[in-house]
Order: sequence, then C-alpha cells, then structure tokens
Amino acid sequence: MLLTACTNKPTSAKDFRFFLNEKTMILNKEGNNEIEGTYLRVDSGGGTALIKINAMPQSVNSHKDLSHWMLGWGKQIPYYDAGSENLREIVNYDSIKRIFQLGKLLRGEGYPVDHQPLVFWNRTPSGFRKYKSEPIIDENKGWKEFSGRSFSFSKIIQDSLNGRWIMYLNEVDADSLRVYAAESKDLYEWNPLNNSQPLFSSSQFKNISWTGNNADPKAMQALSISDVLFYKGMWHFILDGYDKQGKCHIGKITAIDPVKGPFVIDPTPILNPGSPGEWDEKKCFFGKVVFDGKRFLMYYVGFDNQSNGSLGLALSDDLEHWEKYKGNPVINDRRGWRSKFNSTEPVYVQKMGDKIYLLLCGTKAFRNDFIQHYIKRRTGMDRSGNVNDIELGAYLSEDGGYTFNAHLNNPVFINDFSDLWENDHLGCNFELIKKNNTLFLFYQAKTDAKGMVYKPFLRIKSLNAQR
Repeated sequence: MLLTACTNKPTSAKDFRFFLNEKTMILNKEGNNEIEGTYLRVDSGGGTALIKINAMPQSVNSHKDLSHWMLGWGKQIPYYDAGSENLREIVNYDSIKRIFQLGKLLRGEGYPVDHQPLVFWNRTPSGFRKYKSEPIIDENKGWKEFSGRSFSFSKIIQDSLNGRWIMYLNEVDADSLRVYAAESKDLYEWNPLNNSQPLFSSSQFKNISWTGNNADPKAMQALSISDVLFYKGMWHFILDGYDKQGKCHIGKITAIDPVKGPFVIDPTPILNPGSPGEWDEKKCFFGKVVFDGKRFLMYYVGFDNQSNGSLGLALSDDLEHWEKYKGNPVINDRRGWRSKFNSTEPVYVQKMGDKIYLLLCGTKAFRNDFIQHYIKRRTGMDRSGNVNDIELGAYLSEDGGYTFNAHLNNPVFINDFSDLWENDHLGCNFELIKKNNTLFLFYQAKTDAKGMVYKPFLRIKSLNAQR
C-alpha cells in the first residue's frame, strides 16, 4: 500500500450540502463562530422582556420564524458565563429596530442586563426534534454487574439475520468499565440483550498487553467500543484500550455473531501511540472507519504529551494491518468554537461519491490568560458560546479524505441547554440511521438531572415534512 504525503491545506470555512446545515449558535455580529468577532450585547432595555441588541446579524435576520431559537445569557461570574446558563423563548422581534421581545423562562432566572453578551441557540438543529425528553436507555432496567452511573452508547448496527438493531453500550462513571448490548425492532424502544449480562468485562483482557487497565492505571477495566463493521463474514469491533503505562491504543475484536461471539481479541493493537515528540505520542483513540471503495480509512484522535488533540488518518487494505498517513494530522485547527485543544473526536464519517464527510467534536476555550485569571479574576467570563461545552461541526474532504474544509455554519449540532436531561454538553457518540421516510439521530449528552452523567437520546426528522 503506497501512502503519498499530501500537503495540508489550511482548514477554511466552506458552504456545502450536509444533513446538518443550519447554524445552531449565533454570538457575534459577523455570524461567524470561527472568530470571536463583535459580540452581541444588550444595547438597552436590560432587565425587562423588551430588549434592544447592538447588532442584527444577517444569520438572525434571515429567519422569519425564530420559534425554534432561544436567547441565552450568562451569570456574570467565573466559569458560568457562556451564554447558556439563562434562557428565554423569543416571542417577537423587529429587525430594523433590533428589538426582541422575550417570553417564557426556559432556564435560570431574570432577564439579561444592559451590555451583557447574548447568544442565540437553535433548539432543533436542521429540523431534528426530540423523540421523547427522557433518555432512550434506562440503566436501572436490570443490567447485571452494572456498577456505573450511566451508559454511553457507542455504535448501532443492523442485525438483518435476526430482524433487529443492536446498540453497544459502554458503562461509564465507574472504576471498572464493561460493555453491554441492547436490541430494538423499531429503533424507538430498546431492551437488554445477552440476558442483561456484559459482552466484555475486564477479566477477559488480563493477559492482553495493550488493554485491561484504566488511564491511571489503578484499576482493571474492559475496552471502550468506538466502531463496529461487518467485513468478509465477520464482525469487527474497533476499541480503545489502556496499557499498564497508561498509554491508549486502538485494538480490534472479531466475532461471527455480534452478540454471542465467540469474540477473538487481537493480541496486538492495530494502532499505537507515536514516538516521543510526535503529535500522537500519548494517546491514539476513538477510531471511526469508512471504506472508500478500495481501502479502509480510519480517523482517530491523537494526543501529544501536553494532551493537545488532533485528528489523524490511518489506512488499511484488510482491517488488520494499518499504516498512519504521513501527512498527519489531517485536522488540527483551533479557532473560535474549537479553540480548546482536547476535544477532537470524529463521531461520524460518511463517503458520498468522491467526497468524505466528517462530524467532529469541538469545545471553546475559557478566556484564561494571566490578567484574566490572576488580576481581573474573570476566568471564563467575557467570552460567549460553547465555552467548555462539546458541540459538533461538519467537515468536507474533496481529495479522498486527506484535507478538509469546515462547514460555514459550524457547529451544526448542539444539545438543548433548556432541557434538563441534556443541559450541559454533548458526548462523543453519534449515529444517523434512515428507515423508511424518517431519519433517526442518536446522540449523547450530559444531564444535571442525575448529577452530571451522560445519557443517550434520540431525535427524529421526517423526510416528508417541510421545515
């Protein structure tokens, strides 16, 4: 397999067709989340339901109906000033006078005050609406050996032989991580598989050198699934695992049956962290795989020694032998909504024609320089948007998956901060399934409802309905 180095192009914003196309966060006059820009603020009328803002972005003005948007503002205290802590409905607005009438309180209290930064949030990204408010998986449903606080779904596959869908669930918020499975006939309701017992537990990996430990490593744990593929009559599980030195590798398990196994663990990882000084020397994890018609492309996260994350590419002809692309990393831009360095997971990858589409996690960094932190004591303030909160952005490659352009409207998918069940941030899991005339979008978000834990949710969109 010949890998030719390709010069990385700067990741620039581009408008391209994607199933998530709409802006979901508007915080500056420019309507551009790649830059800080001129922040939207209360010009006058602070403390009341009728406020005037300092500018009317074209991306707001173009909407005749803002019923699926809400207006947010912060608490004006360190670490709680992202513009999502207080939220109200938008009842009406005058684009010429830049006056907004605020309605029902959705989160927090009061009204924004004069000169306070504002953020517009889209509650139904590209028309996807919540199937039900609660999570679609109940961790209290009798899962045997389960000792965590919640589940993190990792992958959904179609088991056509048995007429069902299978969801793989990683136990999280626990010292010992196990992997479970749930099934559904209709994608709406899910029930435990394998007699509610885990598919993978730490005892299965005690003799495997590249996994079986946690990151410290202080405890034994199972692997964490990031992808599952069917190839040449076998199911291939792509997983992350920590060795006894605390380094994270990507490994693989194969099975004839996706639930019953038998599960064969590859004794050596398929991808290792890089050498000292390389961009992925500390970790390589969260691999997502796509077949481009000739070979497999795996996009994965690499951490350097300072835990700065970037997106890398590895290639394979057979899912067994992988070689890292010599032009890595393929995405390492850190601007605006993606200014924080440790959130880069590729949650979705799709090939359409000669193009590769990605959905990538991104988090905005706190304003945390020396003056802000030690002198003004305003850490995390005066910066709006998804500060410290993971959201998702779309990326497009037109050269086979080596260089990417960001979507002009990034981030294109966010959680609903007004919903108690998902009012903190997104997780690093995502699945899109088309069935009949409906799109099923599964995602992960953190909730305050049970003490800051992740839960899996479902949004749906009818392809027959008009927005």
